[in-house]
Amino acid sequence: MSDSATGQAGGRIISDAATHTPDDYIVWFAIYIITDTVFDAGTASNLNGTITGITYSAGFTLYGRFTAIQLVSGDVVAYEKAEAVI
Repeated sequence: MSDSATGQAGGRIISDAATHTPDDYIVWFAIYIITDTVFDAGTASNLNGTITGITYSAGFTLYGRFTAIQLVSGDVVAYEKAEAVI
């Protein structure tokens, strides 16, 4: 298992309602829910449907290829994975 698949590439704690995007050549592959959380927006290139308007319980993890998220409420950790530069 790669370092990024286990969260060893780092992450970002998000606790506000601003729109957050990862650094260049990074995506968030997992979002761990610290406290009950509702998303206002979320962009994931490999998910069908929406993550908004749903209350995710603390301890839940969303997996995907996230390039932007915005919270209505709650606290999360967005875990990073480097993307290959072609």
